[in-house]
Amino acid sequence: MNLVVQLVCHIVSHPNL
Repeated sequence: MNLVVQLVCHIVSHPNL
C-alpha cells in the first residue's frame, strides 16, 4: 500500500511514452 507502488502500477498499466 505505497503511493509509489500505485503510481508505478498506473504508469505501467498505461505507458505514455
